[in-house]
Amino acid sequence: MITASVDTSGLNSMLSGVGDALVGSGGDASNITKDESRLLAMQLMKLGQPRDRSATGDRIEKNVRSRFALLDVDLSSGDHGLGVSANGTRWYAVDKNFLYGSDNPKDYRHAAGDQIRDAFYSTKIVAGKARIIYDFGKSKRHQKVSITRRIITSKASLARGVKEVKKSIGKLAASWLATARSCDISASAPDWISHHVTGTKSSKSITDLSGLNNSESPSVIFGSKAGGAASQKGKAQVQFAVGVREKKLHARLRLILSGYSKDVANGIKVQRHAHKVKGAP
Repeated sequence: MITASVDTSGLNSMLSGVGDALVGSGGDASNITKDESRLLAMQLMKLGQPRDRSATGDRIEKNVRSRFALLDVDLSSGDHGLGVSANGTRWYAVDKNFLYGSDNPKDYRHAAGDQIRDAFYSTKIVAGKARIIYDFGKSKRHQKVSITRRIITSKASLARGVKEVKKSIGKLAASWLATARSCDISASAPDWISHHVTGTKSSKSITDLSGLNNSESPSVIFGSKAGGAASQKGKAQVQFAVGVREKKLHARLRLILSGYSKDVANGIKVQRHAHKVKGAP
């Protein structure tokens, strides 16, 4: 009788070495997951930046103006307020052109910038005509009345409010930067983005690295609460970025596995290679 035995100790040792290198404590799988999360967050940060900050600022100003009505009239008699009609219309001023009134009870002509900002975010666009003009014509004299349905404000207050709202530019990109910094504190960005981040914290960022403690199945959960993140455009940016990173991750993993193969071929203990194979930006 002929018997044969197969010595699998070498194979078992190799598989054990690969397993330790890949999913051992602090292994390649955890390092790759963390670094690829950083790279994905940086990719999203770039996509979340406005292409033209000046044009974005102009759109913000236009949107803010759409919630308010300017009432800056130069009256020789002064602006003392002219009372309230029985229907609730408030009369604020009169000049040679109009008697000015508002159906909106709010008066923000002397408001601070943050008050204008908060009113902008909490006020819906007025449906229908925002300004109604009546002309009470007579044979020799006309009385024109201008009634607005928007919140009245002054040019100075509106300018202060626009400035406050424009400070939000960069918050979406900053929310992704905060995640990238949670993975690697050295992650950087232009000042107009980074000033929204303190250390690794952003008021609009969601980052959970606790999944990295599971060495066999490491994970990172992150997201953004910033305006625009959940929009159709924001979702498309996430899908695009994930697709880009997926292809680059495949290439990176091939190089890492190639490193394992070379270690085995050279008869040495399988080493960790994630730190040697940098992810492509």
